Amino acid sequence: MREMTPDEPMGRYVDAGVVHAYYEVEGQGDPLILLHGGVATIETWSAQRAALSERYRVYLPERRGHGRTPDVPGPTGFDIMARDTIAFMEALAIDSAHLVGWSDGGMVALRSR
Repeated sequence: MREMTPDEPMGRYVDAGVVHAYYEVEGQGDPLILLHGGVATIETWSAQRAALSERYRVYLPERRGHGRTPDVPGPTGFDIMARDTIAFMEALAIDSAHLVGWSDGGMVALRSR
């Protein structure tokens, strides 16, 4: 199998708490996590990700029940998805990151502290 370069996007999964989360990562620099809106996928960031990855290490996780990340039994909400985001960061050993979100992703970012 071919070795991936740090600049090349690659789909991966990580167990982040109770969520088996799909994500892609590309670029180098400070960590930047892009949080998509509700009922959307990371592809909604396609117009921005190349420019952002020139300066940042861009992480694009798909939240529970979105895209390639399976749903998880039980309730959901912005606070729960914020805890999922923190678990995602912990699973990847990201101590701190810039968080950018739109729509529901923005609400999740605001609650992720």
